[in-house]
Amino acid sequence: MAPNEFRDANSFSFTEAVVLILAILIFYQSSCIVYHIFLSPLSTIPGPTIAAITPLYGFYHDVIRGGQYIWVIEEMHKCYGPIVRIRPDAVHINEISFADQIFGTAGERRDKSQLNCSALMAPGAFISTSKHDVHRRRRAPFSSFFSKQSIRRLEPIIQQCLRKLLSRLDDYRLSRKPHSAKVLFAALTSDVITEYAFGYCWNSLDIGDLNEQIFTLLNKSLLLWHVSAYIPFLAFLPGIVPKYFAAWLPSSMKLTLSYFEKIRQHVIDIKAGKPDYGSTSIMHSVINSNLPEFEKTTERLFREGQILVGAGTDTTATTLAKLVYHLLENPRILAKLKEELKLAIPDADTIPTNSQVEKLPYLNALIKECLRLHPVASFCRERIAPDQDISFVDASQKKEYIIPRGTSMGITAVLISRNADIFPSPNDFIPERFLEHPLLDRYSLAWSRGSRICIGQNIAYSELYLTIACIFRTYDAYDGTGTQKGPTLELFETTREDVDTYFDYGVPFSKPGSKGVRVIVR
Repeated sequence: MAPNEFRDANSFSFTEAVVLILAILIFYQSSCIVYHIFLSPLSTIPGPTIAAITPLYGFYHDVIRGGQYIWVIEEMHKCYGPIVRIRPDAVHINEISFADQIFGTAGERRDKSQLNCSALMAPGAFISTSKHDVHRRRRAPFSSFFSKQSIRRLEPIIQQCLRKLLSRLDDYRLSRKPHSAKVLFAALTSDVITEYAFGYCWNSLDIGDLNEQIFTLLNKSLLLWHVSAYIPFLAFLPGIVPKYFAAWLPSSMKLTLSYFEKIRQHVIDIKAGKPDYGSTSIMHSVINSNLPEFEKTTERLFREGQILVGAGTDTTATTLAKLVYHLLENPRILAKLKEELKLAIPDADTIPTNSQVEKLPYLNALIKECLRLHPVASFCRERIAPDQDISFVDASQKKEYIIPRGTSMGITAVLISRNADIFPSPNDFIPERFLEHPLLDRYSLAWSRGSRICIGQNIAYSELYLTIACIFRTYDAYDGTGTQKGPTLELFETTREDVDTYFDYGVPFSKPGSKGVRVIVR
């Protein structure tokens, strides 16, 4: 037999190799599909088959369609019931009574899903830390700064910023031009948080345009929320762009890089002990804490600063703008608030203290209703129980589902707030519901729950109480007659569509093309 008549059994042509690889891939994918549908511990949990097979179903609705998966999940619940499978390794529960099992109670460990962590684009920050124990260690040095007692000490800074804000409103009376409420409030909240975080106030309220470009870019950066959730390395791009290459970038990207560099420089300067910074800031305390040195690298602390400024600016500013909309749109509600404020703050020219306003029933009800109707976070909050299986009982079907340890369990505040069984007429702004039914508080997911509850809720409440009290102790809603004696505010080309949630990019986004809440000061 000729030696070349038969080929070596180990030799393959290129075509044969490609066919073999494709066959292996097809077999592997087919095996995965069979496993996810029939053999997975989650296979008994209802939901569309495609969601059980691949995370690309969520990717399509959130990345390709743009922040739409929460509405798809809402439709899933209408079809399948209170528990549905939304990814091969994740379930979503639309029952507020199950929230404590998702977020965990005292002594229970809860990890955060990697999808939630990556979306924040701040790897290493405590809020972006998946593992329970590491998160607890990283969060600890920050906690004391956000206690109610510490926020009391922050009150003079908030009051000083409010004086500047009222001065800007007074200046706006001369122009009679529309102004963005969100930008004005972002200038306020950023001045408060930068002073508190670094001992170095950015003084946005003193700048002509209130740093509007920065706040607009911050908002636009959230459009990457879902992209970065699925493609985590995007978070590292700003740090690896060579400086010589930055000169060729569009102006908006240059501004974004300069924003990040400013925060990074604050960390470097504080570490170096530069005298331009106050010595009692959050970052000073973290640097001098008993955290291990590997947790105090400039890059990791920069990420903490990035979250402090971003979250401390945008969420409260958005809530304030939406509160202003509802008050100006509802004269009856505003009249009740003003009556309460007049009794609590006899002198309209004084800046109130927290103790004067934080316990006012109607003001509290207003804020609670705004946080219900417009949660600060719109994304599906996911937690993982690493130590125990979790039992969920569908009461309507009298069926028990076991959620295995290691499974992502999600719940979404936006969907809970639309539950008419809990909140009748859920799309209406009705502050009185919290006065008539105080126990509704227990259905709130405004700040999350458990060991990862929002660390900044006390500073947010302080800013909400004081800002709304300051503005509406002085200003009334313009009634169109031109005969009102005191200063007034008027909505400009702003409708309910400008405050309602249309898209989920971590935080709620309103209708396409919306310019947000705009007001004319008279």
